[in-house]
Amino acid sequence: MHSRIRVGLGAALVAFSGAAGASAEEAPRLEYVVGEGTPSCPSEREFRDAVATRLGHDPFANASSRSLRVEVGLEDGELAATAALVEADGRAAGLRRITGGADDCREVVDGMALAVSLALSLSPDELSGAGDPPPIAVKSTPAPQAEAKPSEKPVPSPTAGGPTDVQVLARNDAGDRAEHFAFGGGVVAHAAVGVGPGVGAGASVLLVGRRVPWSLSVEARFDGLSTGMSFEQGGSVTTTLLSGVIAPCRSFDPFSACALGLAGRIAAESTGVSPPNSDAAPYAAAGGRLGFEWPFSRSVLLHARFDLLLTLLPVDMELGDETVWSSPPVSGLLGAGVLGLLP
Repeated sequence: MHSRIRVGLGAALVAFSGAAGASAEEAPRLEYVVGEGTPSCPSEREFRDAVATRLGHDPFANASSRSLRVEVGLEDGELAATAALVEADGRAAGLRRITGGADDCREVVDGMALAVSLALSLSPDELSGAGDPPPIAVKSTPAPQAEAKPSEKPVPSPTAGGPTDVQVLARNDAGDRAEHFAFGGGVVAHAAVGVGPGVGAGASVLLVGRRVPWSLSVEARFDGLSTGMSFEQGGSVTTTLLSGVIAPCRSFDPFSACALGLAGRIAAESTGVSPPNSDAAPYAAAGGRLGFEWPFSRSVLLHARFDLLLTLLPVDMELGDETVWSSPPVSGLLGAGVLGLLP
């Protein structure tokens, strides 16, 4: 059974659309605030993508003197979402309000995303026939089973001069899931300890599939610029690690938590000793990652990560009959890079 929200949009958006049209030459920046104790609310990125998907472009600017402020929170046991355009001088115009059940945050925010997308797409002239908008009070109610078809995708068709009922399907509908599925890739540079003597530098190339809040990343990791190890009797040894990493993640915007699995090969090469030698051995580790992402644009993200891994298949490095280095039980990594997503 799917939840539905019914919104009378024609009259409800007159003031909001008028405010948007008054300064349409400057796109607003988005300020999205979710209060404490609101369960399962969409993230700012989800709200922004929902509006952009309906408009066909991202209507928000990262730097603007105007802002569209959307606030979501609980009021007297009821969930309320409000939106207003705030000018540079602090004046607020076109305040809209949508309410729903305390457990219907996703549906209420989806209704607000639809209202905002229509307000930003329609000129004041298109809605000039309607009177002053009354306050909106939207309640989510269960729809009959026969109406809840997975392929159903309502398309708003506002009519000048009067309100139009628009049905917004809950986000667990298959169509809405598809809107938030994306592929992408990126490059991350890092410094690591525990996979060779000293501190090593390297990089990872990754492919990622994402449907908010979940994602799966497949990475090729290389550690090759190690500080190495020098011996008292002369000579030194350096190591390289070539490995593959798989990382299923859960986003808590802007942070993410991931489980990690790594498998690869550590190679060592000695120089300045007689005779010089090289060798390699398999290596495996597992652990977790704390990530952070900052949206540079809708499709480009700046990414930072901290990995902590437990060694599953340790490696010993020997010079003659002497063990000169053993992989520690824990290794760590700090990295930063850029990700690109194709919606």
